[in-house]
Amino acid sequence: KIGCAECVQQADHGDHLYYRSYCRTKDETSKTRRKGEVGLMIELRNITKIYNPGDLTETCLFKNFNFTVNDREFVSIVGSNGSGKTSLLNIICGSIPVEGGSIVLSGEDITKKPEHKRYANIGRVYQTVGRFCKHLFV
Repeated sequence: KIGCAECVQQADHGDHLYYRSYCRTKDETSKTRRKGEVGLMIELRNITKIYNPGDLTETCLFKNFNFTVNDREFVSIVGSNGSGKTSLLNIICGSIPVEGGSIVLSGEDITKKPEHKRYANIGRVYQTVGRFCKHLFV
């Protein structure tokens, strides 16, 4: 059972909506961890991201933003254009730096880790592959 209606929670964080599914079978939970133990997969702690700091166009995207995704949890991020969905992914992947806070992946602080090293544990698929892979033929 993944994402049955009674197990889905919605959290509203300003312009961002996060949908979480906690639904697991008893067998799945017991195989991966001891009874009562929660596995943490991704944690953003007190993330601050400011675009163009000190400029007239300065924009604060995140200020002391916290977000966690536990092991075997399914999370959807929904928001309007410009609300920070892609920026959140870019922060996790290391494509854009943060002014403050930490990013923890499977218990390891990866905040200072270069983008190419983060991809050893993170998979990402771009919408428009041709923009990034000019010589890709199918």
